[in-house]
Amino acid sequence: MRASLFSLFASVIIAASPCDGFLDFINQANPALAQFAKAQDNSLLKIQLDVGQVDTAQNGKMGYPVITGNRLGIDGMIVELHGNQKANYVHPNLPGANGPNPQLSTGAMTLDLITKGKFIDLTGTRYANFEHGAWEIIWRKNAKAGSLICGFDVPNAISKSNQKDGAAIPRGRLYVVSCS
Repeated sequence: MRASLFSLFASVIIAASPCDGFLDFINQANPALAQFAKAQDNSLLKIQLDVGQVDTAQNGKMGYPVITGNRLGIDGMIVELHGNQKANYVHPNLPGANGPNPQLSTGAMTLDLITKGKFIDLTGTRYANFEHGAWEIIWRKNAKAGSLICGFDVPNAISKSNQKDGAAIPRGRLYVVSCS
């Protein structure tokens, strides 16, 4: 008898959840999401990376980040976004398209790496190798802004040759997020 009362009580709690309707609201995409993606077709995006350690401790600076340690600056990387082409090739999973709420995403779209990013170390100019790029826009309904996210595979670690313990991008996946 107790088990059946508990089951009935649990189903009443679930049916009368205070979140009813709320999850429906936050799980809806901006109605113009597809148009935003199409509007990015053939757009060029310049990506600059500043890789290194940042100390967010107060240090008398009122909580502003303080750059510490060695830096790895990668400049000149240019990608072309394609807002009309789904990425039907092997690419990194994207947080929206492959995450818990894919309906908030445009889905993985194609991009072309027009110019590799470069950096300078003691041996001269070196190029950062990023592969299999894809991008998406995530934008929830009634949110003031969304996010444009690019994902890349990094086949080999990227670091300056003279930095043993310095800034580096490890082998794996790299995500670049632009929020407004």
